[in-house]
Amino acid sequence: DFAVQGTLAREILSDCKTVTSRTGQELPLRMTVDAISFSAHADYPQTQQFLDALAPPHVVLVHGEAGEMGKLKRALEGKATAD
Repeated sequence: DFAVQGTLAREILSDCKTVTSRTGQELPLRMTVDAISFSAHADYPQTQQFLDALAPPHVVLVHGEAGEMGKLKRALEGKATAD
């Protein structure tokens, strides 16, 4: 997995029980995170096949050019609606 040292992502992936908010408040972490590494350069059919096999309850797009991520989001939502 790739998460920069010193970031919230890295902290969460280290299986912590609490995180510190931006205001300094300690908050309980009430979630689990599974990190899956795959090529960010996959095309739509490869990405859709991957998601179909995994069937995650949520997908979060976090990296890429805004317009291209928007296209991917609409395509994924369209497929989810069709199912």
